[in-house]
Amino acid sequence: KIIFINCYFSLRHQALIYAAKQNNVLTVEFQHGLISKGQTAYFPQKDLGQLTLPDYLLSFGEIEKKIISTNFINPTNIIPIGNYYLEYMMNQRITTQNKETAKLLRKKYDYIILISSQDLIEKELIVFLSKAAKKLPQFIFVFIPRRKSNKKNYSSLPSNILIKPRINLYQFCSLCDFHSTVFSTFALESSYMGTPNVFINIKDLSKIFYTDIFSNHNGVKFSNDVNEYVETIKKWNPPNKSDIQLQSKRLFSDN
Repeated sequence: KIIFINCYFSLRHQALIYAAKQNNVLTVEFQHGLISKGQTAYFPQKDLGQLTLPDYLLSFGEIEKKIISTNFINPTNIIPIGNYYLEYMMNQRITTQNKETAKLLRKKYDYIILISSQDLIEKELIVFLSKAAKKLPQFIFVFIPRRKSNKKNYSSLPSNILIKPRINLYQFCSLCDFHSTVFSTFALESSYMGTPNVFINIKDLSKIFYTDIFSNHNGVKFSNDVNEYVETIKKWNPPNKSDIQLQSKRLFSDN
């Protein structure tokens, strides 16, 4: 009766949707990551027909109903369902191992910056952070790679960049002072958890994907180069956790 998918715009899923519609089977997409104007698949400029588009979208929050193009889907067929895993992890007690990791780091460093990486931009991100880390010796960068196989990218790093593929982002985020990324979906989730974001705007990707969503958010900053990033990290006094959480409520529906 219904086929659920996690990403409609792969060729395989579009073929599946087309076949389903020939057989009167509903198709429903789970939002799998950030949807903003940078994700052009959700913003077709013309009506291309609905034969390869899902009938419904189950979104993170209400914001998607307002921004997604009606050429993709009618807003009445967008149903906000929140993020179960995010809520679940926020309600879990932080593990002793994560607490001990943060405690050990704070004995040597004044601040902890959590970095969520992405395969597409990881080499450039590592180069950027290596330069920033040398200028921020009192900060420790905890780098979470998307995959474990990119060890060649991590040679000759400054001592205040730690590659930690096994750390759970959701568990460790609340123990950090800042979160940085280029355009990972985790920027939404870290804001929802109350951690300030400093975007690393390599190739203008941060602004392409996040300007519309975070344009009026006091818990978010964009940096265009290493010097701007370093100055932001050193001088910015972000809102407290509860204020950032309040401003981020619209990103994910509750319960």
